[in-house]
Amino acid sequence: MSFSEFLKYINYDSIKKEEDCCWEVYKKGVLILSLHDKNFLKDHVVRMINIYSPELVTTEGIYVGMPVTELLKRYPNTQLERGEDDIGEYFGPDKLQKYTKKANWMHVCF
Repeated sequence: MSFSEFLKYINYDSIKKEEDCCWEVYKKGVLILSLHDKNFLKDHVVRMINIYSPELVTTEGIYVGMPVTELLKRYPNTQLERGEDDIGEYFGPDKLQKYTKKANWMHVCF
């Protein structure tokens, strides 16, 4: 999906394009998400979305700031993982990981 197509679903005020990085999307002056593509902003096809605002809620009711205990109630067999590329820790329930021929992997992490 293109950045422009994705943004049709988001209520936002402005976009700041970070060179060779991402589009940062703001609402009322607050960063709510960033969109990344796989070619350093050359193709504008969504590869990764970082969400920073608790206003953006998944269809499963997951949101930024949700207590870990609530996540574990929904995904009880999920363990805390450590990312290979960075120092961060995350939950990546197997149920939410999807493979498609077109997009390869879609990872959903909390």
